[in-house]
Parts: sequence; C-alpha cells; structure tokens
Amino acid sequence: MTPQIGIMQGRLSPSQDGRFQFFPKNWQAEFSLAKELGFSSIEWIYDENPDIRRPHWEFNPILNRECREEIHNLSRRHSVKINSICADYFMSNGFSTDVGSDIVLRTLIFAAKSIQVKTIVLPFLENATIKNNRLKKEIIKSISDVLGLCKLYGVKLALETDLGANDIRIFIRQFKSPYVGVCYDLGNATSYGHDLPKDIGFLGALIFEVHIKDRKVGSSQSVYLGEGDVDFYGCFRALKSIGFNGSMILQANRGEYYIDDAKRQLDFVKTKWRG
Repeated sequence: MTPQIGIMQGRLSPSQDGRFQFFPKNWQAEFSLAKELGFSSIEWIYDENPDIRRPHWEFNPILNRECREEIHNLSRRHSVKINSICADYFMSNGFSTDVGSDIVLRTLIFAAKSIQVKTIVLPFLENATIKNNRLKKEIIKSISDVLGLCKLYGVKLALETDLGANDIRIFIRQFKSPYVGVCYDLGNATSYGHDLPKDIGFLGALIFEVHIKDRKVGSSQSVYLGEGDVDFYGCFRALKSIGFNGSMILQANRGEYYIDDAKRQLDFVKTKWRG
C-alpha cells in the first residue's frame, strides 16, 4: 500500500528570488495543481518575509481566520489536505524565548487546530541547530510548556535535526510525550553520512513524517531523486517494517520545468515504494 505522498508548498510555483523553498504568492493555485499531479497533501510553510525581514504575522493566510476558511474550502474541493506545517521561521530566527519562539509556536498550534493540521515540523537546522546543552534545555522547556495545548488539540511536533539517531532518540525521550517525535529527512541524513535504513528501524514509531529529497554524501546540494546517494529501496523497506503511516513530503530538487519535475519525482517515489 502506497503511503500518503504530499509536496512542500512552493514546489508547484515559479521560483521566488532564486529560492527552492518559500511561501508562494499565488498559494491558492497549488491545490488544483497538486490534485492534477496526484499528490494527496501540501505541507504549508510558515517562514519569514525576505522583503521586510519580519514574520508573516499580517499576511500568511494560516494566521487569518477568513483565509483559514478559504484554505479549508480549497482543501476540501480538491481533496488535497494540509496535514502539516513546516515552521521554517525558526531556521532564520533560531528557537529561543528571547526572540519569542514560544509565542510563535503557540500561535501555530492554534492555527493548526483550526484547519485540522496534525503535525508541525520544527526544523532545528541552520541558525536553529541544537549546538549545545544549554540550547537543548531551553528547547525542552519551551516545547514542554506547549505540550498540554498539543494534547488538547491533537497536534504533534516533529523535530527535524542534524543529530544522529541515538542522540535524537535520547533528546525526544526527555519530553516524555507522545506528541513529540521526528521528521526524518532522507537527503539531509544522507549528506551527514548516516545509515538511513538502520536509523529508521532504530527510531521506529518516533518518526512522524518523512521529507523526501536526494543528496550526495557530504554535500548540502539537493539533486533530482535517483541522482544522489539515498538508498530509496532500503529506506522504504525500513519504513514498511516499522509500519510507518505518516506523511511523506516531496522536498526534492526543482528546475525551470518545476511541474514536470514534481510529477516525474512523484512517479519515482511510487515506483521505488512498490519495488
């Protein structure tokens, strides 16, 4: 049985400022495109506006009540769900109470509940990388403070990090909550030199979501699926063995013909999964 395969928001829109990942200006159009191509969901992006250097408090539709109704209607009309939010905002701003991360996270949990989102991905990468024990303790405190809200609304938090599997499992277990788990990124893990099938088996039910992209070992540059070093057959066998039933989100390389790229790489994933 093929799992739910979604696509990262912005991958079905023209590139903005040369970026691969961004909140698209014409976000509404991606619902019909996703449906046409065969995706079951879109992962919503909450990031920072590069033009005015402040978060999308005023204009990201997920924070606006009327726009959330529009999101819900588009999702229902095209049968394309929003199962998850990727909080890229934290990669630019870091994750600290000093910069109001706890307030942003609470706001996103409220927004997630209102459009029936099940998972918020927290990328602890780039400026937000977990680089020392002091930051670990601050993250544990900040996230622990919202876990009651997560339980009330049924919203899970999936942490995406550059930690090894053993370190991330130890870290996750400190929350002592079924609402905190892992977003496992195949491309990132490959670039770090990890053994992906072994990691997946080791983390098991802690994996809430999988990001699908391809990279060469030691490189931060994404390539088209099948052109890097990701062992897709091995990864998918491992995911089947743990009974994974979460979302798999295509976050793959894109070029000038981004619609064709998305379709071709979706077919690649389906073929590898069946294999």
